[in-house]
Amino acid sequence: MAPHKSGSSEGRQTIVLIVGLIAAVAVIAILTSLFIIKPWQSDDYKECVATLEQLNGGEDVPDPIIDTECSRYE
Repeated sequence: MAPHKSGSSEGRQTIVLIVGLIAAVAVIAILTSLFIIKPWQSDDYKECVATLEQLNGGEDVPDPIIDTECSRYE
C-alpha cells in the first residue's frame, strides 16, 4: 500500500495558516503605529497632538514634530 500524504498536506496547511495569522497581526500593528493615534495613549498625549494641529492652522503636523513635542505624555 502507498503511504497517505494527507498528514503532510494538513501540516503544511497549518503552518501556512499560522504564518498568515502572524503576518496579518504584524501588518495591523505596523499600520496602527504609523497612521493612527494609539487608543492606549494618554489623554494628555492626544491633547498635545490636537494643540499642535490647532497651532498649525488645523493641518496635520509631521510625525517627527509630534514625537519631539508630545513624547513626554506617552
